[in-house]
Amino acid sequence: MKRAVTTGPGSLGWYVRRLRNMPLREVAFRVSEHARKAYSRRNHRGWERFADSAARPPMLPGIREAVAATPVEARQAIDAAAADVLAGRFKALGVAWPQRSPEALFPAGIWRLDPTTGGLWPGSEAYTFDIAYRRQQGLGDVKQVWEFNRLQFLQPLAAKAMLDDYAAATAAIEDAIASWYDANPPFMGIAWSSGIELALRSISLLVVASLCGDRLKPETLTRIRTMLKAHAFWLARFPSRFSSANNHLIAEVAGEFLIAVAMPELFGAPATANRAQAVLAREALLQILPDGVPAEQSPTYGAFSVEFLLLCIAVGRTAGHPFPTKVEDRLDRFVDFVTWIAGADGAVPAIGDDDEGRVLTLGGDEPRYVAS
Repeated sequence: MKRAVTTGPGSLGWYVRRLRNMPLREVAFRVSEHARKAYSRRNHRGWERFADSAARPPMLPGIREAVAATPVEARQAIDAAAADVLAGRFKALGVAWPQRSPEALFPAGIWRLDPTTGGLWPGSEAYTFDIAYRRQQGLGDVKQVWEFNRLQFLQPLAAKAMLDDYAAATAAIEDAIASWYDANPPFMGIAWSSGIELALRSISLLVVASLCGDRLKPETLTRIRTMLKAHAFWLARFPSRFSSANNHLIAEVAGEFLIAVAMPELFGAPATANRAQAVLAREALLQILPDGVPAEQSPTYGAFSVEFLLLCIAVGRTAGHPFPTKVEDRLDRFVDFVTWIAGADGAVPAIGDDDEGRVLTLGGDEPRYVAS
């Protein structure tokens, strides 16, 4: 009987081949990273370490004003997206989650649910880096459970709560935050495994606090602040570097920058904002080539990186952290590139990968994402 040979992502053969292609500096970084992961398994658990009793909403400057100026057709889209969330409907990556009752929108298991198989990913009982998410038996694509944990469905609820003072939206936000907080302690379960996921979730939390923080209960704001502190710590501790960089690094550093700007009272926040801004400026010039073509060759991946950068540029400009002119010039080249390849309807050719990632979103299909 022949022995099966596993060669896919996460298999022994996959790791061996990857190791062979690493420069010595990356090997040293991976060894250090492994040691930090082992240390954190023993020493970095529980919300207590990150507890924040303040009830001031973390604010991204300029976000409220931008949403307040939303045109009528966009408000209709916000209404429709919020209605879907409140009805217990969610769809992403071509998969519809089982519809939940409006009276129980966020049961504890929803954060671990695999919508394809109905199985549950490891939760608060498992240290996040012990979860073999690339080869978990009996479950589907980990990106699906990560998608729900991005909390991006709270963005239209926050806009609805701000624009219409809609109590049902505010109540749903508070239920979701409390449920996620209880089900996902640091740094346990599948939700903490990937830095880009932490960054996107942090941005969702910042959008919520910026738009409707004045309507949230003090205990909800305390949870949001505590969650953001834990996310900032984990993002800084386990950055994507070398072969793991690209749009993951841009996402992670964007998360760090925005948290530091929104919570300037945090220890080291000014230094974090300055460091993160410098990395973003550097990566903008690396990830978008001088002719405007994304370094990863994918228009959608390029747009995803550019959306992170545009958000940080807009917030930074308002907060007194302007980005270098050369960064905005490089993004202009990306606009030129999109103009060259987009059709009359704004659609671009399907070149390279597209994982449908978005930073600010109402959910649903967005065929003109790159052109937008």
